[in-house]
Amino acid sequence: MKLSLIFSCFMLLVACSTTKELNTLKKVTKIDQKSIFYADGSKALFPEKKGEYVTVIYLVRHAEKAKEEGEDPLLTTEGQARATRLGSILREAGIERVYSTVYQRTQLTAKPTADILGKGINLYDARDLDSFAKQLKNGDERGILVVGHSNTTPTLVNALIDQQAFTMIEESEYGNLYRVTIPKNGEGKATLLKY
Repeated sequence: MKLSLIFSCFMLLVACSTTKELNTLKKVTKIDQKSIFYADGSKALFPEKKGEYVTVIYLVRHAEKAKEEGEDPLLTTEGQARATRLGSILREAGIERVYSTVYQRTQLTAKPTADILGKGINLYDARDLDSFAKQLKNGDERGILVVGHSNTTPTLVNALIDQQAFTMIEESEYGNLYRVTIPKNGEGKATLLKY
């Protein structure tokens, strides 16, 4: 009973800190392999040590989708602009591989980044995120973009860091950009950014 209560309190603290973090995030304009640049002109260095082998995975939910019937809508004009902005932001981030689910909205979100980098889009099965997380953790790529959905993206982030830190993205929320770092030996860490 005590352990259950302690765990519940811990999860509440995590949830509260995540919510507070969401309200104070600055909008990202550019990411390179060493730094993040914000819309207000400020810059922050990433904490990884020079020479440390780290896989960096950027994860986003697809951009704004059309409100049409069916399971596979296209992006709206606003969604197309967001997808283009994502490509500009990640141009120098060291992305070596781009992943998307089979849906048009995810592929169209990934396409500008893939085109800028001269990469193809690799499809993954969003129904088997545990296997996909293992694949990403054990792969040779050092920079990866994964485009998913409001429910699958935070679930995949949690699987990559072996914690339940993030919850499903609100239906109206499209600007979350997760940065997950996985060192060669050590625990993964996630940072939630806005774009």
